[in-house]
Amino acid sequence: MNENNPIISSVITKLHKQQEKGLKKYGVEVDTSSHDLKGWLRHAQEEAIDFATYLETAIQKLEEQVKSKEEMKFYEVNEPYYALIKAKSKENAVRIYDDNVADDGDELKISEVTETYAAIRHSRTLGEDGKPLSVKEMLEDITNDNEMVLGRDGNLI
Repeated sequence: MNENNPIISSVITKLHKQQEKGLKKYGVEVDTSSHDLKGWLRHAQEEAIDFATYLETAIQKLEEQVKSKEEMKFYEVNEPYYALIKAKSKENAVRIYDDNVADDGDELKISEVTETYAAIRHSRTLGEDGKPLSVKEMLEDITNDNEMVLGRDGNLI
């Protein structure tokens, strides 16, 4: 059989644990005479409904995670002053730029960049102490849910 397959082994282990749990709870192994056919079908239906509920819950949680991840985007402004910004929209990025970098009325040259590009650029950012950010700080900035300026023109600091 598939004894060397870690997935199959995991399923078998879980099956054994579930059997032990049932023995502790009911004191007996599954007995085919404990229900008639209709009773077994109804029991299976109830288990299937519970399973569908668990699946729906997991799907909704996954969708929330994906939506939250997709909402955050990264933008780079090259003129009039450089900035790397993390925001949920281009409009928010412009507002963050105006509020935190420069609001001199010039038209911005702003473009969306990938998360990988932003992470690489941000990894070269110097902290308030003048030293490069730690990997931990850089990853926290890139992955948290806060809109922010990740880097700006050094002449503005």
